[in-house]
Amino acid sequence: MIPPPLLSLKNICVSRGERTVLHNISLTLCSGEALLVTGENGSGKSTLLRAIAGLCPLDKGSIDTPTAIGWLSHHNALKLSLTVYENLTLFSSPPQAQLTDALCALGLEKLRDTPTRHLSAGQQRRVAFARLLLNPASLWLLDEPTTSMDGTHITQVESLIQSHCQQGGAALVISHTPLCLPTGKTLTLTPHQSEEFCW
Repeated sequence: MIPPPLLSLKNICVSRGERTVLHNISLTLCSGEALLVTGENGSGKSTLLRAIAGLCPLDKGSIDTPTAIGWLSHHNALKLSLTVYENLTLFSSPPQAQLTDALCALGLEKLRDTPTRHLSAGQQRRVAFARLLLNPASLWLLDEPTTSMDGTHITQVESLIQSHCQQGGAALVISHTPLCLPTGKTLTLTPHQSEEFCW
């Protein structure tokens, strides 16, 4: 029996103000798959992720996500007065082994007790990504996950996305930085487009 997709969009339309940002977008994303979403500013990339996450209403169409969602906004949403450890445990209490693994996976183990305000922009972005590893979800929605990161840490993030997909998850990724994703699929959005994207 073929498992259902982790994400299914059918002819969704989304407006911002008086402007239609997304027009008749359809796609499916299954276990093991990753999709890179590209497009010029204002083409609706972030709006697409927000719609899937249930953060903005649809004008038309339907979204089916029969799984938990891990959401990484383009905002880090960190409390700068707290340490890395305190930010990662603010809303949950993961096992120490899982926390250590997440810190090591993103090269943050030596920064565990550092106030987040003392971190660089790239380091803060890695802390935000580490929260995904502490809150298991099959579907990842990633909005510019490697912002401000250097090449070494971009590679780390690519590896984490690949590992997530190999373990049965899926990822929808917005990025202006070229990324090596497991399935190499790309959706390019343009304003006022009608796009059918399925596999």
